[in-house]
Amino acid sequence: MTLQDFLIKGQKIELENCPKFIKEQLPKDTLNKCISKHLVDIYEYTKNIDFATKNYKYCKKAVPNSKPKDYLFRNLETPFGILVSSIRYMGGDLTKPFVFIVLKNFEINSIEKIEWLSSFLNEEYKVFSPKRIAWHTNKIQEDFINNHSFINGDMVYVAEFLDYLKTEKIIVSDRKIKLKIAENTNWYKQYKTAYNLLFEKDNFYNEMIQITTEATFKEMIQHKTLFEIVIDNEWAGIIGVMPENDKYLSGYCVYEEFLLEKFRGKGMAKHIQQKMIHLLPSSPNKMVYGTIHYNNKSSLKTALGVGRKVCEMIILADVK
Repeated sequence: MTLQDFLIKGQKIELENCPKFIKEQLPKDTLNKCISKHLVDIYEYTKNIDFATKNYKYCKKAVPNSKPKDYLFRNLETPFGILVSSIRYMGGDLTKPFVFIVLKNFEINSIEKIEWLSSFLNEEYKVFSPKRIAWHTNKIQEDFINNHSFINGDMVYVAEFLDYLKTEKIIVSDRKIKLKIAENTNWYKQYKTAYNLLFEKDNFYNEMIQITTEATFKEMIQHKTLFEIVIDNEWAGIIGVMPENDKYLSGYCVYEEFLLEKFRGKGMAKHIQQKMIHLLPSSPNKMVYGTIHYNNKSSLKTALGVGRKVCEMIILADVK
């Protein structure tokens, strides 16, 4: 398939799946350019042997029978339509390979389709022995997740335009909460220790959350988009975003909102997010967006509570 053919087919797919609120606000030419760039990147990964070789070298000890070409994205035909797929590793763990459906022109809306795709992709990627398949959907498919033990929700994309979020009135808190722009990472050891204690206390968080590196926090400091949270004059946590673009999501990606245990579960997260939103510089068509694990109900509730909307989510299905 030529790049031009791929762009024509892919543009149609992505526009159909794009959330209505984004299509209504983003200028058409801006939206088309964002999608085109995203599609060009995908197409490149079907051809770029240097990219594939880099992944092969990183993974070859875990998958000794693989070859560099196995790591290229693949254009595949199915009875349901076409798809583009790639091999991935859950959380970078080389013992947890899964096949990610990057792009498709059909809905995965039945158990029969899931089982067929699971068998088909398992055979296509048999050198990796994938444990799961994954795909994007533009809505939360709770029926699948709740009624079938081999299907799980993964990351949910939530976004909204910054200028709209700034129109929302900040809720009143009975605590004295301040956000101050972070100037250093002197608190990083305390942050990391608190996160490790959380992981030890509840394994539930291990697949949902990753500790943000100190280098990433320092990058946010350079952008002046990282804020220390002070509650009743006591250091309570950190919240920060990074200027980024992800397909048609452009603006501020939420990287971290972390409170020390003594401040959690007190109903302050929404107030804190709203304060941060009002501190971010306004810019036309910029969004606040990010991913939250489907099972992280409290964080998802907070994001939706400040006005962000579900754009899409990733579904995981075990390979039978």
